[in-house]
Amino acid sequence: MEEMLDLDAAKLLLQEEKGEVLCILSLGEKLALEEAGALAANNENYLSTQHLSLMEQRLNGIAPVRLVVVPQPKELTTAAERGLIYAMLVRCRKVISCRDKLEDMLLWQAPEKWESAKAEYEDRVMALFKQTWRSHASYPYIIVDDIKAYNKGESYIMKALHQHLSERKPCTDNPGDAEMIAQLKLMFEEISLALLEPEIIILGQGIQAPAGLEGKIYRLNM
Repeated sequence: MEEMLDLDAAKLLLQEEKGEVLCILSLGEKLALEEAGALAANNENYLSTQHLSLMEQRLNGIAPVRLVVVPQPKELTTAAERGLIYAMLVRCRKVISCRDKLEDMLLWQAPEKWESAKAEYEDRVMALFKQTWRSHASYPYIIVDDIKAYNKGESYIMKALHQHLSERKPCTDNPGDAEMIAQLKLMFEEISLALLEPEIIILGQGIQAPAGLEGKIYRLNM
């Protein structure tokens, strides 16, 4: 059963809880908690990128881990999400031969932000690889393995991606690009969810708890 939290109670919980906490909030709720000093300001708040944020915090000894997600419409994919999608997929063997076509598809969704997003996420992925390359569970290849596993079931997103890239026209926004990117975003959201093991989940008003997470649930009531 959910417990209700006002702003003061949420701040106290976030300051005292020593385990991992996942907050799924509206943008207004997130900003209110930041202004109250309950959360550190963080511009990266997309579920599809949380596997990267989670690894960074764990490996860099940041404790307690705080992950914040602001839900967004399925059809909206940010430059940050596309930058990480590219950094991960170019490390998949089947995508190497069509990486230029992949970049062209992602670029045309927001060309003015593409180069900076691409560079930022490549740098962050490489930084984690340098920390983990000696490990059996090295990053990003644990995520590459998750991509392979994800595509062994009913979801054949990588096969659809390969077909789409082979048919699209370069240097323009093609029909089907937005839907293809939305499918890739969904894949990474589900991969992130599978890695999260929060002790506490704080939900904003009207937000449903993701399936498969078993932490204690609180509802923010501001």
